[in-house]
Amino acid sequence: MSKLFKISFFAIGFLPMLACSLGGDLTSGENKNDSVKWASEGSLVIARPLPKLSQTETRLWGFMPHKSDSNSKYQLVINKSSSSVTVFHGSNRLDTFHIDNIDQLTPGEYTVKHKQRHPVWYATDKYFQNRGLSLPAQNSKERYLKGALGDFVIYLDEKTPLHNSAVWAEDVGGIRVADNVIAKIYYQIEVGSLVQVE
Repeated sequence: MSKLFKISFFAIGFLPMLACSLGGDLTSGENKNDSVKWASEGSLVIARPLPKLSQTETRLWGFMPHKSDSNSKYQLVINKSSSSVTVFHGSNRLDTFHIDNIDQLTPGEYTVKHKQRHPVWYATDKYFQNRGLSLPAQNSKERYLKGALGDFVIYLDEKTPLHNSAVWAEDVGGIRVADNVIAKIYYQIEVGSLVQVE
């Protein structure tokens, strides 16, 4: 008996057993198992059903806010006259840092809205106009730029980021803070922490 005949004989005998074990019928093209289908020509198709699709609207923003912790015991006190930032936990002073250019902050109370490592900055129309570049669509991926805010950003509000960008640019704005200082502040405060500018 030739090898080809043995293989053909085995295949003919094996397929009906496989169909029965899967709960199917070779002739009808139907079976009880939804993940296995027999095509009309007798070939076997094994596949998983596709997941159901849902319509969701996705919007991209300059940052994705975290849920604020309104009970945070951490607090930042920014003193404009001494150019200092002090981190408190309750009544305990943790650290005080010197920061330049904080005189542009408006006195009052803020809350840390968001903080992020390796942040992505949303470029406004002004950014492209100042550089003579064509304006991309409002939610184009060309508007989301890495590195413009450095490695750390802490938002006191939506328009006031503390960041460690390599250079300060007017269209990026915010307060540029030394790398080692912003890293320490970043890990000592929480989203929801109170910020007092005086």
